Amino acid sequence: MKRGQFDVQLFIVVAVLLIIGTYMVFNASAPTAYSESGDSLSYLKKQLIMLGIGSVGMLVAIFLNYKVYRKFAWPIFGFGLVLLVAVFTPLGHEVNGARRWLFFGSVTIQSSEFMKIAMVILISYKLSKMNLKLDRIRNYIFYAIVIVAVAVILQLQHHLSATVIIVLPVVVLLLIAGTKLKYFFTILAGGIGMGVLLIAMESFRKARVFAFLDPFNPENIQGQNWQIVNSLMAIGSGGWFGKGLGQSAQKFLLPEPQNDFIFAILVEETGFIGALIVIMLFGYLIFRGFSIAAHAPDKFSSYLAIGITTILATQIIMNILVVTSLMPVTGVSLPFFSYGGTSLIFLMYSMGILLNISRNSDKIVTQAEKE
Repeated sequence: MKRGQFDVQLFIVVAVLLIIGTYMVFNASAPTAYSESGDSLSYLKKQLIMLGIGSVGMLVAIFLNYKVYRKFAWPIFGFGLVLLVAVFTPLGHEVNGARRWLFFGSVTIQSSEFMKIAMVILISYKLSKMNLKLDRIRNYIFYAIVIVAVAVILQLQHHLSATVIIVLPVVVLLLIAGTKLKYFFTILAGGIGMGVLLIAMESFRKARVFAFLDPFNPENIQGQNWQIVNSLMAIGSGGWFGKGLGQSAQKFLLPEPQNDFIFAILVEETGFIGALIVIMLFGYLIFRGFSIAAHAPDKFSSYLAIGITTILATQIIMNILVVTSLMPVTGVSLPFFSYGGTSLIFLMYSMGILLNISRNSDKIVTQAEKE
């Protein structure tokens, strides 16, 4: 790849995932859409609008030099905090007991999606400026304050999954930047302990853990366990090659199948082979992201690429673990697949940032080129 050209392979993988994901949104949402509005295409139409906005955003990000984010790291983070707090004002909207959304007329924004990028930008900026090694406790005070501030606001929103997705890349960046292992494991243990405490403090989270431990408990199959039971039935009935596109039965039973459990519908219709292909595409996308980070022109862009790629990887892994009942149910969308405007727009914009970093990098040599 010549300097000034973006990573074409990353772009192609993103495009393929978007095409497959958009079809799956239509496929999974059609029954729900028809029952709600009489128009089986209603969710697809909204998704296409968000896809169009996201495409413009990704194009802007591709040609907007990444150094702009370093210059405005603090204002970007500050704006992210304002958006997080704004959900508790009249602009905020409560859904299922949680306030996570901002309403501007007909436009809905989930503020945590912006904070995912804002946090990575700020931490990348700070780490790239720091001359001291992370070998003293005092060097972690800033990062601790930032993490705790964001985590507290997200917990007021009852948004544990977003907390994990935002905080984990920070921990990864601190490790890569030179954190001694004893400090790293202390931070990790503290994070795990805090997560356990937050689960224990909320009855609905404890209920999800019990459902995870015994998903087929007959007392809860039509209650707390309904989603995961139907998800497992969808996956189990897919076999090797699936039932065929459009032939899912579980999309008629899963609530909002176009959202967090869309991967289960994919497996039901395309089987183990189809799921494996999608997972391999995700894996290659993550590989390209880390390759861009490895060949980035400076520390800031390298940290930024690592942070964005870690966010992507975390969401993918968490969603698939939830859908396959390998971790308790939590609200994590599957990148490029799940229905949702804010998530798709910011995800595509972050892919544009990666592509811009690749434009400013030296040649990225793939394994195939080495051979």
